[in-house]
Amino acid sequence: IGGYAIVIDHLIRSIVTDLAPKTGLFAKKATVSTEEMGEAIASLCTAVMLEMDLTISVYLEEAEKARQKSRDEVIHKEQTFVADSFGVILSEVAERNLSQKMDKDLPSAYIPLRDNLNGAIESLRETLSIVNDTTDTIDITAGEINTAAQDLAHRTEQQAVSVEKTAAAVEQITATVTSTAARVSEANTFVFNCQNITEQFGVMINRATAAMSEIERSSEAISKITNVMSNIAIQTNLLALNTGVEAARAGEAGSGFRVLAQEIRDLANRAGNASKEVKELVETSRGQVLSGVSIMEEAGHAITTIISSVADIGDHLKAIAEAASEQATALQEVNNAVSTIDQGTRQNASMVEETSAASSGMVQQARQLKGLLNEFTLV
Repeated sequence: IGGYAIVIDHLIRSIVTDLAPKTGLFAKKATVSTEEMGEAIASLCTAVMLEMDLTISVYLEEAEKARQKSRDEVIHKEQTFVADSFGVILSEVAERNLSQKMDKDLPSAYIPLRDNLNGAIESLRETLSIVNDTTDTIDITAGEINTAAQDLAHRTEQQAVSVEKTAAAVEQITATVTSTAARVSEANTFVFNCQNITEQFGVMINRATAAMSEIERSSEAISKITNVMSNIAIQTNLLALNTGVEAARAGEAGSGFRVLAQEIRDLANRAGNASKEVKELVETSRGQVLSGVSIMEEAGHAITTIISSVADIGDHLKAIAEAASEQATALQEVNNAVSTIDQGTRQNASMVEETSAASSGMVQQARQLKGLLNEFTLV
């Protein structure tokens, strides 16, 4: 581009020198106009630019071809080197040799691929090592399973006999529990009747207690009446005394009043004595009534406790009856389950024989797998 600039500079200078009008006395008249000179310069620039474009285009195309060829050669060499490097390892893997590892220096773009390949080989080697160890374990375990299956078959036959005996025992227990449930139900009915009778007796005790209370109130009323009678006797004595005094004042005329006063005094004394005796009897009766009331109250509390206890006993017997019934049902279910277990145990015996045969086949397959794994070189 710099060279073309120099050429254009010289050409434009030459055109301007040749075609520009001359100055001076003896200068000739210009043969071309300014417009024609401009067109000539423009045509010159256009031609030079087209030449420049063509030259640069050809140069760039050839340069790109050269670079592409060089790049292809480098890529081919790089691919050949990488393919040879990976091919050795992959061929070893194809030959079931996992002990090799790629440690060559590769271009930076292939380093992750090399690391991934080494990681994959290492992971496969570890996996196959684990599989190899697991195969040994499976071989040993399969043999143990075979032996255990044979022992299990023998024990299963013995268990079948034991299950039959258990079923008979459970059936007998079921009958016993059913009978117990019926007896508990009868006892519950008896307790219910006792509870009703006890409640009736409690009602009677309450009535007797109420009657005793009424008697106590009557005794208190009688006591009040005796007090009134005592007061009347006292007032009568006073009246007799006053009558005697008035009779003494009257002299002979009052002799009849003296006799009457004496009779009134005797009557008042007898009424007072009778009132005292009635009062003593009422006090005695009241004390006995209070004692009876206390006893009836204690009896009422005792009856209440007995009623509550009988009710509790009834609840317990009801719960026991329900539990016995549930146990009978549960034992019946257990009996059915034992029968099912008996049948299942017999089926298990045949399945154990099949398992023994299958475990023998598994031993053979484990040994075949062991043989295939031994073809791999892990170390």
